[in-house]
Amino acid sequence: MFVLSEKTSDREKDSLREKILSWAEQALIEKGFEVKRKGLVNGDGISHVFDLLAEYSPLPGSSIRVGVIIVDQNDITVDYVEKMLGWLGELHSLKIILIPLRKVETKARLLAQKYGIDIVVPPQNVLSKIKHAIPTNYTDKYYLEPVVDSKIITKKIIDKTKKSLFRSSKCKFEKLTLTYYPLIEFEVELPRVRTEIEEAEVVEGKIVFDGLYGYIVTISGGALKVMREYGSFAEIPEEAYSVLRVLSEERSAELDILSARTRLDQHTLKALLVELSMHGLVEIYSDLVELKPLNTDILTDLSGWITNNGGKIVDGVPEEKEYSIILWKNIPLYKIEEILNSLNAKIDKIKTIYYPLYTALLKELSNEVAKEKIAVYNGLTGIECEDLEVFLTTPEFISRIREKEGIQIDLGSEEK
Repeated sequence: MFVLSEKTSDREKDSLREKILSWAEQALIEKGFEVKRKGLVNGDGISHVFDLLAEYSPLPGSSIRVGVIIVDQNDITVDYVEKMLGWLGELHSLKIILIPLRKVETKARLLAQKYGIDIVVPPQNVLSKIKHAIPTNYTDKYYLEPVVDSKIITKKIIDKTKKSLFRSSKCKFEKLTLTYYPLIEFEVELPRVRTEIEEAEVVEGKIVFDGLYGYIVTISGGALKVMREYGSFAEIPEEAYSVLRVLSEERSAELDILSARTRLDQHTLKALLVELSMHGLVEIYSDLVELKPLNTDILTDLSGWITNNGGKIVDGVPEEKEYSIILWKNIPLYKIEEILNSLNAKIDKIKTIYYPLYTALLKELSNEVAKEKIAVYNGLTGIECEDLEVFLTTPEFISRIREKEGIQIDLGSEEK
């Protein structure tokens, strides 16, 4: 979710509302609706005004009406949703869509979903243009400097690239840079049902996501490990969130019931379930779908591990220098929040840590063909991080390394 900054002026609030309204208006028009601003709807002896009122006639004599409200004065609470349910009872045959600019309580979201009131967040490309839109759980930013000396890393890379009887290609060490990689640490409370004793419990811990692609990251043997079996949470379709909410309540559901509860047709629902199963979040048994709770093995106390390994976490963001590169957080954070909330996880705090990695540019010559590769080493432990090498071996990142002066290294006679 997104909120308005406390410093937002009335003029800026009006500008924000207008941008969101224009986006929603255009989206409805593109779907064939006729849209008017400040639409008045008459009901049982009472009238209500919507920011947008849209109407569509798919067949002669039939009509679909949608009322859109920008909620910018207060949070969306259970009381607010109950108020909207009262409107539905008075107006009849109307779909209500709420666009929040402040916080949305989890219970309020579940209640709205249950009774068919949609809570819609504008896409990231719209929000990114709005100066005073910030995440509800605004992420504090920290960074740490490397603990391992660059000379130790240099020696590791030289050893890695030395000629060998078993190496058919030649590999040259081109340049060494320091890269700050964004890791997002969520402090959460996860519900877990122990089926063997039929008890529910809450597990407190931290989940770390990589800030470029949205994969869960853990620590293994001193290296950062990407848990690919869950896939990228940022790539899970937003339509699937309602499926996760229903399954979080019921633990399992038949397809017909799930379709009715989520208001998704069977074809769309089955496609979303396949997607969720690929992320390890559901199991599909013919017409029955079962939720697979997040395994507690994903919990990683990154901050504590850094401290225990001699790292010092500093407030703020690192400064980019002639030898360093900063990779800024790229994932839409609200998507991760929505998925965790849909799984009934309570988010207590979010922290972005710009983690130091030594990144080396290597040039490999094989059969007269030159290939550029990236080697990545943990700046805290000096262990090679092969999982992150896959993420960083891109033309864009290689170009950024080439543009940098890099860390001064003395290859001496070891490379010869």
